[in-house]
Amino acid sequence: MNMAEPASTTSTGLAAIIITFLGPMFGEYAVIVLASLAGAAWSMGKTPTPRRRDGAMFLLRIVGTASFLASSIAYACEAKLSIPAVQLLAPVAFGIGAVGDRWTELIADAYGRIRGWIKGEGSQ
Repeated sequence: MNMAEPASTTSTGLAAIIITFLGPMFGEYAVIVLASLAGAAWSMGKTPTPRRRDGAMFLLRIVGTASFLASSIAYACEAKLSIPAVQLLAPVAFGIGAVGDRWTELIADAYGRIRGWIKGEGSQ
């Protein structure tokens, strides 16, 4: 009969206790970090990162951005769309991560579309 290794059993039990007590407090942040990390990894495939450090800094920058913005965006959407913010955290964080460094392109494209729409409305 094989017995579990004491060190691995202790660390697993300790992790379970920490998650039990701190999970309700940090659960939203864990969702944001994991979802933005998934989106940033997807975005990083399109971004040249010649060194490992460049890739790590890219991931850190995008996950940090999502950590600051995702909650605010989710709660603003909750007010407008009546969808609970907790359900919006993962998609918002993933979207922020997936956009990556292309924010300027997205804003310029949206500005061009809005400007064209306004010009089209004014000429009718």
